[in-house]
Order: sequence, then C-alpha cells, then structure tokens
Amino acid sequence: RMKEMQMMQGMNFGDFGDMYNVVVNTNHPIIASKLSGDNAEITVKYLYDLALLSQGMLKGADLTAFVNNSLKNV
Repeated sequence: RMKEMQMMQGMNFGDFGDMYNVVVNTNHPIIASKLSGDNAEITVKYLYDLALLSQGMLKGADLTAFVNNSLKNV
C-alpha cells in the first residue's frame, strides 16, 4: 500500500519491494509425498513458478526455464 501511495504522490522515500505470499496445501496427499522426498526443493521451486505463471508474473528467462524443465519431465 505504501508503494502505491508513493507512486500516486510522486514521492520516493525508499524502495518498497514487492512482497508475495504463496500458500501450499501440504495436507494434500500428492503434495505431501512430493515434499517428503529428496527433490523437495525442486518441487517447491516448481510450485512457486506455477503460482507466478497463473498470475501472469512469470516472464523472460524464468518462463523459458520453467517451460524447458516442464517439457523435460514429461
């Protein structure tokens, strides 16, 4: 909210970074099984990128890497 107010008033008191909350239902059996293995970090990165993609926020090199990794795992 502070960032929006700053942009509207044309002030710059510092850089307020973007902040996002990602919630993953770890009670789901499929997600729980994926997070309990050795590849938990890869799964978390995939879920994070998938969340960004669903909101239209995954762009550039990150999008290309996501697509390439997704196609490699098919």
